[in-house]
Amino acid sequence: MIGFVAGCAVSLLLAACGEGAANWETLGPFGASISALAISSEDPDVMYVAAETVGIFRSANGGATWEKTSADVSAMVRDLVVDAGDPSRVYAATTGGFLVSSDAGDTWVQKNTSLSQRYLNVLAVDPDDPDTIYAGAWGGLLKTTTGGEEWLDIGVGLGDVDVQALAIDPTDSACVYAGTSTQGVLRSGDGGRSWQAGTHGLDDSFIRDLAIDPSDPAVLYAATNSAGVFISTDRGATWAPTGEGTLSGSFRLAIDPRSPNTILLGTQGKGIFRTTDSGVTWHAWGDGIPTGETIETLAIRPDTGEVMAGLFSQGVYRRAPEGETWTPASTGMAGYTASCVLVDASSGTLWVGIQTYGPSLFRSQDSGSTWTVSRRGIFYPPVYCLIQDPEDPSILFTGNSGSLFRSVDGGASWLPADEGLDRGWISVYALLADRASSGMFAGTSTGLRVSADSGTSWQTVQESSGAIRALASSPDEPERLLAGGEAAIIYRSEDGGATWSLSNDGIPSAVTVRAICFDPTSHGTVYAGTDGRGIFRSRDSGHTWQLLTDAGGVMRTYALLATDDNGILAGGADGVFIVDVRSGDVRTLGSGLPESAQIIFLMYDEARSALYAAGVGGLFRLSW
Repeated sequence: MIGFVAGCAVSLLLAACGEGAANWETLGPFGASISALAISSEDPDVMYVAAETVGIFRSANGGATWEKTSADVSAMVRDLVVDAGDPSRVYAATTGGFLVSSDAGDTWVQKNTSLSQRYLNVLAVDPDDPDTIYAGAWGGLLKTTTGGEEWLDIGVGLGDVDVQALAIDPTDSACVYAGTSTQGVLRSGDGGRSWQAGTHGLDDSFIRDLAIDPSDPAVLYAATNSAGVFISTDRGATWAPTGEGTLSGSFRLAIDPRSPNTILLGTQGKGIFRTTDSGVTWHAWGDGIPTGETIETLAIRPDTGEVMAGLFSQGVYRRAPEGETWTPASTGMAGYTASCVLVDASSGTLWVGIQTYGPSLFRSQDSGSTWTVSRRGIFYPPVYCLIQDPEDPSILFTGNSGSLFRSVDGGASWLPADEGLDRGWISVYALLADRASSGMFAGTSTGLRVSADSGTSWQTVQESSGAIRALASSPDEPERLLAGGEAAIIYRSEDGGATWSLSNDGIPSAVTVRAICFDPTSHGTVYAGTDGRGIFRSRDSGHTWQLLTDAGGVMRTYALLATDDNGILAGGADGVFIVDVRSGDVRTLGSGLPESAQIIFLMYDEARSALYAAGVGGLFRLSW
C-alpha cells in the first residue's frame, strides 16, 4: 500500500529532484463553495466569483478558466457587483465591511468609514451614478454617495432589520427595494430617506431575493424562503403568487435581459427552475446540477443569455439558453482544501479527501486529469484522513468530522464503520493499518481507538486531553507505534498498541504535533513536525526529543516524509521543503506552488515516480 501515513520512504528523491529542478502541477479537483458571482455588463467575458474561506477568482474568457486574484480577502464575501462602465472596478460586500478593487481584484481597499454595520449581505449600485451604492446588512440599511468614503445609516426607524436583497428601478434610481428576513419587502421612493412596507399579499415575510423586469419596472419578483416566488405589478404595493411549479426554499432569481419573460429560480437543494411566461408556469431546468445542491447565485450574460450558477459546494456550472444540460465551469478554480490523498498501487486511481466546504471525496482514474465525486453515503464532511486496507485494496476508510466510513466497492459507496466511536461527537484525524495484525488504529478528538475486526467496531486504548493528529509505525519493528497530537502529546507503544505511555520529553508544552515519521535508514530515528515550533528528532525510538530545525519555512509543519538520502520532506504553512537531517538546512522543493498552498499531507507514489502534496488549493503533483 502506498502512502497511507506521512512516513513512507521516497526513493532517491533528492538525487532526482533537487531545488528548483521540477515544477509542481495543480491537479484540482477544481471548484469551491461559491458565495457570490458577478458578470460585467460592459464586457461579459469578464466574471468574478467569491469562494468561501478562499477568496475571489476571476475569468477573462467567459468562465472557461479561472485564476485567483492576487490579493487575499480575509472576510467572507457575500456579494459582488461589477461597475457597469468599468469591468476592472469591482465592489464586494463582506462580513467585515465594504471593499473596492480598481484593478480587477488584484488589490482591494476597505472603505468602512462611518459604516455602522460591518456584516454586509448585499449591494446595489445606482445605474446613473456608480458612486451611489446601497448596502443591506445584518441589522440595517446603508448608503454611500461617495463610492464608500462615507456611509449613512438609512434604516433608522426600521428596527433591527436584516436585509437579504436589494433592487433599484432602472428608470428611476430613487426607487429602491429591500427584501428583509422579517419585514417582507420595503420600498423607498426618495433614495432611502423613507421606507414603506410592501407586504400585502405576501405569504412569507422572509425575502431571499428580488428582481425587477427590465422592460417594465413596475413588475417586481420576490423569492421567499418558504412560499415560492411572488410577483408585483404595481411597484411592490401588492403581491400575488406566481404559477405552479415553484417550491419552498426559493433562493436566487435571475431575469434574462434579452427576454424578460424568462426567469430562473435557484433553490436550496431542489435544483433550478425556469419560466418563459413571466411566472405563469415553472418547469424544472436543473439537469446536470448535482443532487441536493443549494444554488447560491445566478447570473445571465446580457449578450448571449448563457447562465452561470454558483453552487454551495461544487463551484460554477453553466448552461446555454437552449442547452440540454448544465456543465461544470470551474477549471482553474483551486478553491478546495485537500486534506489527504491515496493512490491505488495497481490501477493508479487517485482519491482526494476534502476538509473544507465541498463534496468530501473525489476520485480520478486518469492521473488527475478529471475527477468525479465519490461521497455516496458519507454524511459527515469534512474528510481528514483516508487509507486502504493492506489486504484488500477495494476496501477504503475515511476519517471524518463526526464519524468513520468504510467502502467495500472501491469508493463507489460508503457506510459508517463507527461502532464504539460516538457518532456525531467524535472526529477521526488519523488512521493507521496495523502491519502486525489485521487491526487498525484511529487518532480521534478524544484519544486513541483500536479495531481488531478491520474497522467494524472500536475500543478506546488511550484517552487523551487533546486530539490525536498523527500516527506512525516503525518500518522494521511494526509493533513499535507512535501517536502525536495537541497539548504536546506523543504516545509510544512497544507492544503493537496494547499499551501506551506518554513520551514527549523535549517537546515544548502546548505545541501540537501534526506529523510523525520514522527514518527507514536509521534504526530508532523518528521525526515529529509541530504547528509553530519546527521539526523535532528522536534517536531513541521516541523516548526523548531534540529540536532539529525551526527555520522559517518549517516552523509550522503538517506533513513529513522520510527519504533514503539523509533528508526528510516537510509540508506545511509555507509549502514543501527538503530538510538535511545532518545540518538542519532547509531548502524549497520545486517551484510553482501557490503562495497560499498550505500543505497538509505528503505522499510518494514510487511506481509512478510522483510526489503528491495536498493542501489549500487542492492536490499538487511533482513528477520527474
